[in-house]
Amino acid sequence: MTIPPPDAFTSGVGASPPPPLRPERGASRPDVGHHYPSGPPPDAGRGLPRVLTVSLDTSLVRKPGDPVLGDTVARHVDYARNLGSLHVIVKTGKRGPDGGSIPERIDLAPGLVVHPTRSVNRYAFIADAIRIGISVGRREGIDVVSAQDPFATGIAALAIARVLRRPLNVQVHFDFAGDPFWRRERLEHRLFFPFARWIVRQAQTVRVGTTRERKIYSGWGIDPKQIMVAPVAVDLDRFTDVAPNHGFRSWVDGTGGDALVLTMCRLVPSKDLSTLLRAASQVIAVRPRTRFIVVGGGPLRQRLESEARALGIGDAVKFAGVIDGTEAPSAMASADIYALTSWYEGTSLVTLEAGASGVPVVSTDVAGTDDTIINGVTGMVVPVGDDHAFATALIGLLDDPVQRVAVGEAARRHVRAHFGRADAVTALTDLWTQTAIPHRPWLKSASPFPGGPEVPSGGLTGPDWLYVANARFPSEKAQSYQIAQMVDAFATEGVAVELVHPDRANLDDIREEDPRWFYELRGPLRRHAVRVLDAVKLVTIDQPILNRPPWPGLAFAVQALTFAIGASRHARRSRAKVIYGRDWPILWALSRAGAGRPVVWEAHDLPERDRSRSWLRRVLPRFDGIVAITAGVREALIEMGADPDRVVVAPDAVAWERFAIETPAVDARRTLGLPVSGKMVVYAGHLYPWKGSHVLARAGQFVPEDVTIYIVGGTPADVTSFRTYVQTEELRQVRVVGHVPPTQVPAWLRAADVVVLPNSAQSVIGSRYTSPLKLYEYLASGRPIVASDVPAIREVLTDGETGILVAPDDPASLAGGIVTLLADPVRADRIGTAGREWVRSRTWDARARQIRTFVDAVARR
Repeated sequence: MTIPPPDAFTSGVGASPPPPLRPERGASRPDVGHHYPSGPPPDAGRGLPRVLTVSLDTSLVRKPGDPVLGDTVARHVDYARNLGSLHVIVKTGKRGPDGGSIPERIDLAPGLVVHPTRSVNRYAFIADAIRIGISVGRREGIDVVSAQDPFATGIAALAIARVLRRPLNVQVHFDFAGDPFWRRERLEHRLFFPFARWIVRQAQTVRVGTTRERKIYSGWGIDPKQIMVAPVAVDLDRFTDVAPNHGFRSWVDGTGGDALVLTMCRLVPSKDLSTLLRAASQVIAVRPRTRFIVVGGGPLRQRLESEARALGIGDAVKFAGVIDGTEAPSAMASADIYALTSWYEGTSLVTLEAGASGVPVVSTDVAGTDDTIINGVTGMVVPVGDDHAFATALIGLLDDPVQRVAVGEAARRHVRAHFGRADAVTALTDLWTQTAIPHRPWLKSASPFPGGPEVPSGGLTGPDWLYVANARFPSEKAQSYQIAQMVDAFATEGVAVELVHPDRANLDDIREEDPRWFYELRGPLRRHAVRVLDAVKLVTIDQPILNRPPWPGLAFAVQALTFAIGASRHARRSRAKVIYGRDWPILWALSRAGAGRPVVWEAHDLPERDRSRSWLRRVLPRFDGIVAITAGVREALIEMGADPDRVVVAPDAVAWERFAIETPAVDARRTLGLPVSGKMVVYAGHLYPWKGSHVLARAGQFVPEDVTIYIVGGTPADVTSFRTYVQTEELRQVRVVGHVPPTQVPAWLRAADVVVLPNSAQSVIGSRYTSPLKLYEYLASGRPIVASDVPAIREVLTDGETGILVAPDDPASLAGGIVTLLADPVRADRIGTAGREWVRSRTWDARARQIRTFVDAVARR
């Protein structure tokens, strides 16, 4: 999607609006779900929807250059540039903030028109908005009606949509649904709640700010495919290279302080500043030179000042009052830590602004933290109302300046990667397009729900590549994680990729996850879910009595066949120039639908059965290129007859910024709720037999009593089986953690003294073909590694330099390697540091660059 340059954001003021689209005289208006009787409108070739939105954002009626605007106008210009047109009905009075009269219409830029309601009071706003909306909708041929919230603007937008017979989109900007504190705060909130819930259920699509809200609305019976998580945008430029607020720092220095904790909010009950003050008293008792500044006004100021004096911290807490919006960046730059103690929030914009400033955040566990903060990495999350936990988190960061800076820098990277203006524009314009497509089929399709913003860097145009993967997505498996990282990395290398995967049953705790946040992707994700006959679900969930040979194999074959048919159909319609994937039987089927396009197979393993190997040998010529995950895979392919010039080795890689964190082991353990004392050994990965996890569990019999082995990962069934095994064998020093979200894995690795990769040599997959994702993540974490001495691992590790290699399938040998490193911390640190330096350049972006170069060369042959 094309974002206009900065100098375009204020251009076009006074430009004439696009020509109106008027239905022919006598033509009936289309009902929702029906097409125009005579087909698409005359300019449907533009393929972009016309959107009417009802808003409370009075920034849009301010004069250009007003500092209060921030990037509001620029963002709306971006929206309009990526739509057919955007008409915004804004709640206003007769006069503007400067006392001047407000016109009936403001043309901010080509295709962007603001319609002030000029209402005499707030009650007249709804009627005025409906009147204006119906008139504009009929005159301009609006395709979608959108509401800023499910309250007053939602009422108006619903009425407009019903009259115009257009689909309705409702946006939700705070977590009214999931927080009981909001409903208890005021009587009117309790009255509004059921009505707002009803409004949301009337919408064809819903925009929410957090994954937690998405799960709640799904529980209301709303189809998850109608709900999109769209990021809140931060004006990043305002928070870059800003000088600290001189007055704030002078106060800190003048009172003998050495660190500043900042909070900026309205002084109202929902912000729970009493918890902050109680936490502050505990912090000051331990660190008397810590200072707190509370920025903002509200009805509770006098009471809060009295509370601070009663706690004996009146001299260490400053209530600064309201500051101008232009001063927020300098205030943030003054802080060492930002504190948020709210009872409820949606996506807290101020915590994102703190992250953009490189300031670590300590926050209560409100809805938005699931998306904005990686606990222990980009900030700290504690229970709502728990002043002791809040104080502990503050003290941990204040006592460790190195960690505090590292967390702040990680927060800065996270916010810049996920919450820029381009992310918000892409997400919301795609949402509006998807809302319109079922009723306006001539519009350009960008991406399906669910899963948040899913448009590639190429925008609403077609993808460059199709990445075809017969895998659940998202899922707890490394395969899906690797695919997501590669799609993201290809996008950074300028390749617009559409992921094509089956629409299959998924685990309850993953089904509603937004892949972008689940995998911490940096950019928008585009994917197409193919409907399949999910026979795997039949034999594993619906009829578990069939979960025994030969039924699982037959079920997978049926599922794969229906996916191949659906993916081939999609490939024929797609304009993608390259077909790429990991499943060679599927790619063989797609090669017949490729229409001369290069087909490239990413080979991770080879079939073991003779019949399957014979089939693969026959279809190898169909692949224009092969990306082998290891040298062992490449050698085996060449032995089968593959052209050596068409096979390149591209091992797995690592998301360097996620795993190269500096969190001390003690702090990582506190974050994860683990004992801080004792020695800790971690294995992170699946529990398949060839992974060797049972060997590691048995190694627990040979290590000292103060050593605990943590097994992290696995499918639910494998975890249950493994726990039974550990209990039966009485392996008391082994803890089976099970699956954890990918966002927690870096903290688990940093919590360890030693990390282990015990691959089995009894399987060709474990010994020759695998390129372990976790090995690269281990290396980036800087923790010393003990691993099996097998060819696939020797391609990565050098014994004694970047890891310790031990005899595979030998618990005593594995335990010996672990004990060796635990007994020699200096050597362990040297190995961990060397491994981190070696893997620094082995990133997903570098791998994507190598593969793109290879595919470009293959395509030219």
